[in-house]
Amino acid sequence: MIYISAVGLINALGNGADEIAANLARGIAPGMRPREGWLQGQPQATFAAWTPICRRFLRRLAPIVRAIISY
Repeated sequence: MIYISAVGLINALGNGADEIAANLARGIAPGMRPREGWLQGQPQATFAAWTPICRRFLRRLAPIVRAIISY
């Protein structure tokens, strides 16, 4: 039997489970910015989209070990 005790997370809400949980509770997503006008006929609808901030963030991630890169 295999047990997974911790899982790393990196997404638009943050880097790591603690930061993501805190940002989720506060209702903030530092890696996303609202974009209006994406839904035709509904100008008030807002969609969150990735920004260049995310691309800068992703460049700072730790390198992936070659042994697990295919997973």
